[in-house]
Amino acid sequence: MAARVAPTEELQGDQQPVVGEQPVAGAVVSIKRPEAAALDALRGLFVRIASLDGDASSVTREEFGAFCACPELRLELTSADAVFACLDVDGSGGFGLDEFLYAVAGRYMAQADEMDPVEACRQVLRGLDAALAAAPGEPPSAKALKEAHVASSAVAMEGHKTGVSCCTYFLTTLVPCYVCCEDHGKAVANSKEKLVGMEQCMDYIIRCKDSGVRYVWTIQNYRYETQTYTDSEGKTKTRRVKVRTHFARTEGMLAADDATPTFQPNLRKANVALSCELDAVVDGALRAEYDQRKHMFYATNTTDCYQDKTDTLDLPPMQKVAHVTWVDAGTPWYAGACARNLAAATCTGVCWLAAMDGYMGMQQVEFKKTCTGFLSPAPVDGPGGHLSIRAGPLTVQLGR
Repeated sequence: MAARVAPTEELQGDQQPVVGEQPVAGAVVSIKRPEAAALDALRGLFVRIASLDGDASSVTREEFGAFCACPELRLELTSADAVFACLDVDGSGGFGLDEFLYAVAGRYMAQADEMDPVEACRQVLRGLDAALAAAPGEPPSAKALKEAHVASSAVAMEGHKTGVSCCTYFLTTLVPCYVCCEDHGKAVANSKEKLVGMEQCMDYIIRCKDSGVRYVWTIQNYRYETQTYTDSEGKTKTRRVKVRTHFARTEGMLAADDATPTFQPNLRKANVALSCELDAVVDGALRAEYDQRKHMFYATNTTDCYQDKTDTLDLPPMQKVAHVTWVDAGTPWYAGACARNLAAATCTGVCWLAAMDGYMGMQQVEFKKTCTGFLSPAPVDGPGGHLSIRAGPLTVQLGR
């Protein structure tokens, strides 16, 4: 789906940007991310359905029936009650925006250039009806509802993972504490920053796409000193000691062009461990200035015989692994850091992974950035414009 571009000064009220419209010279350009455009379209459809009784917060059974019978949809369902039960994930008697997006967003966002939200909704409802019609007259089980949702709503895309691999199970068998390093284990450790609902997840993705790239340069000076000491037997010996001296660190932001593909949510399960990576490169036109500033920083802060230098690029809003729950329907007791740590301590990590595999899916997103310029000067953090830390002896190696 292409981003929509239009001059900010020409957008008023409900006016929408026009695809391909050329901005006026000197005007501020506003770009609408494809994820935001898709979310707005689906939100608009939900509000239309939910507002039939004057309350736009949720869709009742009566509103759902009226929507299926409307001229725009004209959808006859053989298992209407079962389809509604599948949409009502939390069993509250109606489904809200998060539950609606959980059902429809996957199919719509995979083909947003080819269909409108109503057609995506029609396809999902037909798919649910066909999947649930196998046992007419019988209340569908929770497993049947889950399988019907996957069959009709989830669309497998690049970056979606089907489950825990055999290699992960094998590593966990050998090293039980490996569950703490695996994506499920990292996700539950970030439960306080859990992203609840499609809107929060999309806001997170858009913030990462819109963000510049942060550069961090560090230099640690050190030298080796020979020290004389007396051991427990009263003998005089020498040892070589690594002594850290001056340390400096600076950081700043780089403007960056984003080339990340449109995010396609993995909706096979109500929760997902979203693994995020950054693929950032410095543009050729910026490389000379970037290296010049970096080497000047290193030269200014070189004060001893040896140096350890680092040069890293990161994305400030990005989490390494985020826990996303599409519909907040409660968290099972085992889906937490305490249960994970207990499983690692009692060598039952394989069992914990098997339980989490049924609860949480996995997805990988790689943010692609090309850095094009410096956004701000380096911050001042102490004498000489840089943070300075002095430390004593570090790694000790005994010698004769």
